[in-house]
Amino acid sequence: MFQDMKTNRRVQLLIIILDSFFLLCSVKAFSCTSKSVAFIHEMKSSLTLEEESEPELDKRLRVFLDCEDTYTLASSLIGQYMTYQKAKSNGQCHPPLLTKVDEKDNTVKPYDSLFTLLYRGGSETKDDHIDELIENDLKGQNFKIHISYDGSMFCGWQIQPNNDLPSVQETIIDIIDPVLGSEKRSKPIDIRVCGRTDAGVNALGQICRARTRRSDVTTRKIQEALNSQFTSNDTVPSLWCTKVEIVSDKFHPTFDATCRAYAYIFDAHALESMVSETLGKSMTIFSLSRAVNSLLHELENAELDYFALSFGKVKTETTNCILYRANACVVRDDTGNLGLCIEIVGNRFLRRMVRILVATVIREAIKALSDSEVDHIDENRLVCLIKSGDRVNTARAASSKGLFFLGAIFRTK
Repeated sequence: MFQDMKTNRRVQLLIIILDSFFLLCSVKAFSCTSKSVAFIHEMKSSLTLEEESEPELDKRLRVFLDCEDTYTLASSLIGQYMTYQKAKSNGQCHPPLLTKVDEKDNTVKPYDSLFTLLYRGGSETKDDHIDELIENDLKGQNFKIHISYDGSMFCGWQIQPNNDLPSVQETIIDIIDPVLGSEKRSKPIDIRVCGRTDAGVNALGQICRARTRRSDVTTRKIQEALNSQFTSNDTVPSLWCTKVEIVSDKFHPTFDATCRAYAYIFDAHALESMVSETLGKSMTIFSLSRAVNSLLHELENAELDYFALSFGKVKTETTNCILYRANACVVRDDTGNLGLCIEIVGNRFLRRMVRILVATVIREAIKALSDSEVDHIDENRLVCLIKSGDRVNTARAASSKGLFFLGAIFRTK
């Protein structure tokens, strides 16, 4: 029933709760007065009215974000990247996944290194195996593992019992636990990660850490164990290890990261069609990129409370974040297909923050373009929305299908 309802997730969840409560009352699982039943019906009626009053732009955006065509470019890119990584193990180098086509300034900008895997091809670092001797306070070894994976093949990073898809975490543990573990252990090895990605989110430069008390384990042995699972046939690998390093036991991929980078990719044709139909006038991907950029650039290097762009119960001490890079650009793949790439680099991120930000900035750019031309839009409208601190003012989170975790920069010790 709920698949056909044109409502946002908050309203949808409330209606489900009310329906469940009413069902319990009907089977006398709870003592429920006639006034209580009447109240439930009244609440459902008000929620239905809210559903019907959903702004037309939000409806169009929601349909757009649920459409497979929106992520045609993103889907092809992750498959292409995983194929490249597998071929690279045989000594082949791969071309850049994407090329920027709307930037005339080719000077190196801060945090460009985080986008190397997306724009320059090859690998982030040399792929040699040097097992250096690192001074550790604990006996054993500490490994920094670089991996990439196709998010559509996993239920997310974290282990989730009773899920139809495996998690990235349990996949890695299942493969390297026999390599790193010992017979005296009572539980599997512990894996820590830089960015806990949700189901469907792709990763090109994910970093995780594994420890072992064994001294006979080498970086090559770990990498070969991981990749051997995906080299025996001609299929595109769902996960690939690009490098393994020995690091100090003080290294922690979560707490030592000073910033993380994400990219969100839309198919240009799908986005142009939706925006042009919404505005009732032709709008190119280049004009839309400029509009999105004018809103995003106002966020750069400002410490703001991003609660409005978060989801669920906040479990962190603060919701303040700093975005060091918030940029949109038109990109092209090697077959000529165009897309819009939104680049985000920040010191920390709240739950679903990037996906909500992406959807909201697209919506606000469309609103701005409906009121004025590209060069005259109100550049502060996104900042004002964030400062309001009200989640009701933001758009529904964009799909995880278009999101890529690119990597992080770590503090040196």
